[in-house]
Amino acid sequence: MGDENPQICAFNVDNVYGGGNEAYLSGSSEIILNCIEGLDEIYGGSRMADIDDDVNLHILSGTFGKVFGGNEESGAISGSITVTIEESGCLPIKIGELYGGGNRAPYSVYGYEVDEFDQVIRDAYGRPVLKTSGTKLYNDPVINIVSATEIGSVFGGGLGSTAVIHGSPEIDINMVEGTLNGVYRYVESNSNPENKPYDSTLPEYIGPTLELGKIGYVYGGGNQAPVYGNTVVNIATETGKNAYILNNVYGGGNQADVSGTTTVTVGNQ
Repeated sequence: MGDENPQICAFNVDNVYGGGNEAYLSGSSEIILNCIEGLDEIYGGSRMADIDDDVNLHILSGTFGKVFGGNEESGAISGSITVTIEESGCLPIKIGELYGGGNRAPYSVYGYEVDEFDQVIRDAYGRPVLKTSGTKLYNDPVINIVSATEIGSVFGGGLGSTAVIHGSPEIDINMVEGTLNGVYRYVESNSNPENKPYDSTLPEYIGPTLELGKIGYVYGGGNQAPVYGNTVVNIATETGKNAYILNNVYGGGNQADVSGTTTVTVGNQ
């Protein structure tokens, strides 16, 4: 079959993980996604494995059902979680649900209980036993939304009753208009009589600036996942930055408790 668009490849997978599946990762986890047509779920962390450093998930482009900063089922993340959404790739960013935490997998900024051999202690389901207080070892989870075309819901915490967070997640929504880098051209041209989305004669073309993206709901906490700490939501607090929220903003979670204080700041002072 001919390749009419050499810079876009078929990406037929369900999920992507920064870490492993029941396989220890001694270093940090970092994913930078660009020019992805669509994924069901993506995790900055692992499926069910430990990560012994920070997790950084940076999405530049593409369509995703759910995006998680943490792990899927279990595993200890011994580091900080940072998720950055910045539309500057070849496709608009569209996300159904965006989470700072994991999907059923817990996380603690205080670390995890260990045995006499410094091995993480697990419960009967294989999940790490979290420390719930003490010295703070890692920075709190952060979601930075710089630009995107569409995000349905944003949660500072995780998804599901077991995806608890011991820490104080923060959501920063300080948006500018997104851009496309030129792989797709949404313009008519005499050099492109069939009006195909890609014009191979202009690979260096810088795409147009997009409209300010829209976000449906914002929750400082989790989605049926408790947060044992505070939550912070900052919306358009940076000079020259904006936000377009279609529905409601909640400092707390969706059917999920927050044990500390909730802070929502809109606009700069």
